[in-house]
Amino acid sequence: MKNIAIYLRISKEKANNGNSESIQNQRELLNCYIAEHEEFIHCNIFEFVDHGQTGVNFNRKGVQDMISQAGKIIDCIIVKDFSRFGRNLIEVGNYLDQVFPFLGVRFISVNDNYDSGDAENKGKTIGLDISLKAMVNELYAKDLSQKVRSAKRSMMKQGKNVGRICIFGYKKDTTDVTKIVIDEPAAKTIRRIFALAIAGNKANTIATILNNENVLPPCSYRKEYLKTELFHYGSHETKFNIWTSVQIRVYLRDKRYIGTYIAGKEERVNMSSSRKRLPKSEWICIEDAHEAIISKEDFAKAQGVFRKLEKQSTGKKEIKSLFATILKCQVCERTLIKKHTKNLSYFCMRKETVPSATCSNILVEEEKLKTAVVQALKAQISLLTECKKGATEKLSYHDLRKSILALENELTRGRSEQIMIFEKFADAKLTLPEFRYIKLECDKKIEELQFNLETLQGKLQSIQKYTDDICNLGKYDLETIFTREMLLELVKEIKVYEDNRIEIVWNFL
Repeated sequence: MKNIAIYLRISKEKANNGNSESIQNQRELLNCYIAEHEEFIHCNIFEFVDHGQTGVNFNRKGVQDMISQAGKIIDCIIVKDFSRFGRNLIEVGNYLDQVFPFLGVRFISVNDNYDSGDAENKGKTIGLDISLKAMVNELYAKDLSQKVRSAKRSMMKQGKNVGRICIFGYKKDTTDVTKIVIDEPAAKTIRRIFALAIAGNKANTIATILNNENVLPPCSYRKEYLKTELFHYGSHETKFNIWTSVQIRVYLRDKRYIGTYIAGKEERVNMSSSRKRLPKSEWICIEDAHEAIISKEDFAKAQGVFRKLEKQSTGKKEIKSLFATILKCQVCERTLIKKHTKNLSYFCMRKETVPSATCSNILVEEEKLKTAVVQALKAQISLLTECKKGATEKLSYHDLRKSILALENELTRGRSEQIMIFEKFADAKLTLPEFRYIKLECDKKIEELQFNLETLQGKLQSIQKYTDDICNLGKYDLETIFTREMLLELVKEIKVYEDNRIEIVWNFL
C-alpha cells in the first residue's frame, strides 16, 4: 500500500454557523489513527474535503475527486464514520459492496470500527449493523433537514436574519448575526437613489448619474469593503458590473428600506428538491423590525413620482417589435432595445447609463436586419438540401433501424449478465480475482456495444434531422411574408457586435 486518502466533510448547517472546528477535529482523529498503525507510516496521504456540503447525495466535488482516483492512485480510503462519507443507504452500500471491492480499494471507518481489509470482511457484503447505521444516517439527515427548515421559519417569524447576506445598505450586527444594522457607506447610496427619484429622475437617469460618478455597484462594493463575493437579488455581477435601470427599480420598490422585515419568499419541499417561489400572501412581513434607511414619507413620495414617470413612458400599449428580446449585445451581453427614429432601430441600453461604453455605437435598423436574416435563411435551406441528398445516398434508414434494434437487444443481454456477475460474487460463488476478471471483460463488451449503438443512432438522427429541417423550412414563404412567429421558431438569438456586424444563432442547427 502506497497512497491513502482521508475524507473530511462538514454539513451546510455547521458551515453556516461558522463551525469549522469539525473539519480540524476529523483531520486530527484520522491522522492519529494513521500514526498508530505501522502499516500506514510510509504511505503518502491525500486529503479531500467538502466544506458545507450535504451528505444525502454524492454530488460533492471532494468525494467525486477522491472516487475518480480510487484504484488508480489511491489504495485506501479512511473516514471518521460512515455519515461523513454519505447518508444515503443505497449509495453507501453500493460503494462498500461493489465499487471499492472491484477497484481493489480498502475502506476504513474509524468510529464504526470497520475495515474492509480485515480477513473477516474480505469478499463479503456489508453486514446488518452497517446497513442499520447507514439507514439511521439517512433518516437522521431527513429529520435534520425538516428541523432546520422549521427552526429557520420560526426565526423568520421573530424577525431574525437567517440569510447569508443582507440587502445592499445593511450588514449583519457583529455581536448578533441574527440582527441587521445600517451599513452607512452603502446606505448613503440608497438615500441618494431615493432623493434623485423624488426629484423626478427616471431609473435610467439615476443609473447614469451613479455610473458617471463612479459609485461602486453592490457587487464591487461587497468585494472591496465587506470582503465577500456573495450577491443579493438586483446586484448580480455581469460581464460589466455597473448600475442598471432594472437594479434601481428593484431598490426603489423594496420596503425593507423603511424597516420592514421580509422573508420566506421561497421554500424547499425536501432535501433533494430545488427551491420554489411562494406567493406574496405567504411571505413573512414584519413592520418596523429594524432601523430604516428611508422614512416612510420619502418612500411614499418616491413611489408616487416613480409610478407617474413609468406611466408616462409606458402610457401607450405597444405591440412587440419584430426582433424584440432576440437581439443581444455581444460586448456586454444585454438585450438590445428599440429606438423610434425615422427608421425603427435597435441599440444597446448600456449607452444610456455608460455613454463612453464601446457598445454605445451599436445601432441596427429593423429593415436591414430583416433582409439579412431572410438571406441567411435561404442559404441555410440550400445547404441543408445538399446535405440531405448526400446523407440519404450513403445511409439506408431501414437498415440503420434494423442494426440499432439488434444492438439494443444485445446490450440488454450484456447488462443482465453484468447483474448476474454481481449476484454470484455477493453469494460467494466467485472469488474476488474471478469477479474482477469477468466483470472487466463484461464491461469492455458493454462499452463497445454502447459506442456502436450511439454511432448508429447519431447517423439515424442526422437523416431525421435533415428531413425534418427541410420540411419545416420549406413551409415558409420567405418572398412574401416574414412574421415574428416565424422568427421565434427559426432564430434563437442574434448577436450584434460593436461595429454592427451580426451573428445568427439558429434553433434548427
